[in-house]
Amino acid sequence: MRWPKVKKLLAAVVKGLGLLFAVLLLAVAGSFWWDAHRLNYLYIDHSAASDAQGGASCLITHVAIVPMSSDTVWENKTVYVKNGRIERIADALFVPDVVEIDGTGKYLMPGLIDMHVHVWDRYELGLYLANGVTAVRNVWGMPQHLRIKSDQANDRLLAPSFFTTGPKLTGPEFIGADNLNLYTPEEARRRVASYQARGYDFIKTYRSSLASCCSKSAACPCLKILPTHVGAMIPLTKNTKLVRRLWSPTSAKPI
Repeated sequence: MRWPKVKKLLAAVVKGLGLLFAVLLLAVAGSFWWDAHRLNYLYIDHSAASDAQGGASCLITHVAIVPMSSDTVWENKTVYVKNGRIERIADALFVPDVVEIDGTGKYLMPGLIDMHVHVWDRYELGLYLANGVTAVRNVWGMPQHLRIKSDQANDRLLAPSFFTTGPKLTGPEFIGADNLNLYTPEEARRRVASYQARGYDFIKTYRSSLASCCSKSAACPCLKILPTHVGAMIPLTKNTKLVRRLWSPTSAKPI
C-alpha cells in the first residue's frame, strides 16, 4: 500500500529537481548573455555601416588643446584625426565626408598613462578610456591578459594600449602563494624565455636574485637587468626603454 505513495513522492522530487535544474541553467545562460551585453561597447564594429559613418576619422572643431609640450593652452583649434591618428591641427579645416565633433567648451590633451594597474576583467578597460587613460601597464599578469592584448592587437577590442607583466616570479624564499618560486638559474632562464615567447612585456620579480640568474642567459639576450633586492619590472622586448617604479624593501616607498 505504501509503494504507490513512495513512487508518487519520488516522481514529485524528480520533477522538482528537474525544474530547479532548468531554472539554474537559464540563470547561467542569462548571466553569460548579460556579461556579453555589458561588454558590447568595447567590441569594435567593422561593418560597412560603421565605416560609412567615418570610421576612425573625424574633425574636432572649436576645441581648446593642452599640448603638454609647453605651459599653454591653444584656444579654438580644429583637429583632423585620420584613421585614428592626428593628421593636422589648425585654426580651421574643411575635410569632406568625415564626422564633425563640436569641441566648444571642451579640452583636448594627450592621453594619460597609468604605469601601475591590476586589471581583473574587461569591464575596467572602458573606464580607463572614459577617464582619458589611453595606456596602462598591468603589473600582475595572467594568461587572460594575453587574450586582452591579442584582441586589442587584432582590432577586436576597444581598450587602452595594454602592457602586462607575466605571473609574478621570486626566488627560493616563500613570500606568498601568488608568486612562483624559482630555485635554480636554469629554471629562471627557462621561465623568463617562456614568458617572452608567450607575449608578456615584462617580468615582475620580488626579493630574489632572479635578475642576476638571467643576466647571462642565451635564451633571452634582450633582458635588461635591474639591481636585485627590490621589486622590479624588467622589459622582455628588444630596445624597450625601461620606465620603472622600484620599492625599497624596508620602507616600501617609491625610490
